[in-house]
Amino acid sequence: MRRMSLNPGLWLALRPFASLLAFAVGLPAAILAVLCFIHGASLLWSAGILIAYKTFIAGGVCAALAALARWPREYLTR
Repeated sequence: MRRMSLNPGLWLALRPFASLLAFAVGLPAAILAVLCFIHGASLLWSAGILIAYKTFIAGGVCAALAALARWPREYLTR
C-alpha cells in the first residue's frame, strides 16, 4: 500500500478527507480534459489542424491521468 509522504500526525488528520482531496484534484483535471477536447475540436473544425487536435486531447488525457495517479485507488472508490 502506498502512503503519502506526510508526518503521522498530519496523515491521521487528513485521512478522513482523502476522498475530498482526490475529488479536488480529479475534478479540475476532468474539466481541463473537457476544455482541451473542446478547444482541440474547434481548432480541427475551423482550421483542419489534426496535429493540434491530437495534442490537446493527449494533454487533457495526460492531465486527468496524472491527477488520478496521485491518489491510491482505495481512496477514489469509497
